[in-house]
Amino acid sequence: EVGQLREACLRSMENSHSDATIHALNTNEDLSPPFLQHFNPWRQSPDLFRFASSPRLVSTAAELLGTSRLRLYQDCIFQKRVGDSPTDWHADLAMAPFDTNNLVTVWIALHNIPSFDDGGTGLHFIDGSHRDFALSFWHGQRLRESLNGEDDEVDLTSRYGEKIVEQ
Repeated sequence: EVGQLREACLRSMENSHSDATIHALNTNEDLSPPFLQHFNPWRQSPDLFRFASSPRLVSTAAELLGTSRLRLYQDCIFQKRVGDSPTDWHADLAMAPFDTNNLVTVWIALHNIPSFDDGGTGLHFIDGSHRDFALSFWHGQRLRESLNGEDDEVDLTSRYGEKIVEQ
C-alpha cells in the first residue's frame, strides 16, 4: 500500500514541481529552500483522493478526535532531499486557521530516511508538546537542549511504511 502511495505521490510531484519551487522561493529569504511542499495533491489525483478519504484513515482520525464527522483541510507532500535543512520546531495547529484544537496530522515516510548525521531530516516530535502552543517560541531551535536529557523527544527517522498520527 505504501509503495502505491509513493508512486501516486511521485506522479503528483512531477505535475506540481514548478508551483512547489515558486512557493518555496517566495516563502524563504535565501535561494536555498529547506524543502518543497506540494499542496493538496488529492484535488488533482484520484489515487491520492482515495487514500486521503480511505475508511481506515478516516476512521482512525475520527476515533482520535472523538467525532463521527471530519473535514479534510489540507494534504501536502513534503519533498525533503538529502542535505535540506531541518524544519524548525513547530506545532502543526499553529499553521492552521482554526478556532479549535481538534486537528489530526498524519505523517507517512515514503522511503527510508537517513539519520541527521547522514544528511537526513526525519520527523522528530516531543511527546505532549501540542499542549504548549508557545513551546517552540520560548525555546526556539534550542528546544532539544532545553529538554535536559529527558526522553520526551521521539526520533522517527527510518520508519519507512509506518504511519504516524499526531493529535
